[in-house]
Amino acid sequence: PNVPVGGAVDKAEHLAEMARSKFCLVVRGDTATSHKMFDALHALCVPVLLSDHWDAVGKPFPEFVPWDDLLLRIPEREFMSDPHV
Repeated sequence: PNVPVGGAVDKAEHLAEMARSKFCLVVRGDTATSHKMFDALHALCVPVLLSDHWDAVGKPFPEFVPWDDLLLRIPEREFMSDPHV
């Protein structure tokens, strides 16, 4: 309900919507990582990560940040087969 899908969204409006959310979807970009993780952290919502290779190429400061305690993960294949996971 009331979730915009597709089309252009103003960046400030997008970040404000994230700040009102408890969970924020973080999908990979054209690589395994994107700015979406940092947007989610900035908005103080729990990142829901859809990127199977983020650990290998995009996870910053793995020795200092307990990422597995800060986010939820959904395997890409599982999400693509059933987006209502």
